[in-house]
Amino acid sequence: MLRVPLAASPSILEQGYGAVQGARNWDTIAQKLSKQGANIQVAVFGSSLTQGYHKGSGFAETWAHEVQRWLQAAFPSSNVDLINLARDATGVTPAATCWYQRVPADADLVIVDYSLGGCGNMLCAGVGSELVASYETLLRRLRNAPNAALLLLENFFFLDMAGPGQPATPLPYYQTGGDMHWLLARCYRIPMVSVRDAFYDVMFNDTALQAAVGVTREQMMADAMHPNAHGHPINGPDDG
Repeated sequence: MLRVPLAASPSILEQGYGAVQGARNWDTIAQKLSKQGANIQVAVFGSSLTQGYHKGSGFAETWAHEVQRWLQAAFPSSNVDLINLARDATGVTPAATCWYQRVPADADLVIVDYSLGGCGNMLCAGVGSELVASYETLLRRLRNAPNAALLLLENFFFLDMAGPGQPATPLPYYQTGGDMHWLLARCYRIPMVSVRDAFYDVMFNDTALQAAVGVTREQMMADAMHPNAHGHPINGPDDG
């Protein structure tokens, strides 16, 4: 494996990584990547942030393409293909009921990003949530790719909240589906990358954010949810 540069400081990226013991099939993909000429299939699920939403910026690729490029650069003797199964403005339920079947049976890595699609307004804050149940159903049904390593991605609304005449305050840390997804990640031995945990302490302070990644929030984000052309390359290697 070559040492490919990351777009953010290692300390920031390490903050967002949730490791698990005995992660399923990660030894399998590591062994395959070590072989000359290996064909690696990466499938991703998510909504607009993963499919692409950029307010006319002309940037047609997302963090998923950055993950593909990072893996290709780190393992140049391999051929890394990306299967983007994300769909704009959707939650996890269609993927859990239908789209999981589009993952090739011989996929090597599946990344799931549904922490914002439907989960942004405390709708995934407890185990009784229908969306949390659908998320678990998707994880279980991804066993139709028996040799695939799995990785979960948690994104976040980096939104300033302010009432009339009041100073802006960050959206509360718990306003996400990521905490329930982390509970499932530990249960099913799936590592998780949290963009919230990596950037929450610096995203609302441009001085700290510039020190960490070299850009301000306005330069990195198209809006409170969607990275732009500068933001996706930062998020992508974090996920890889």
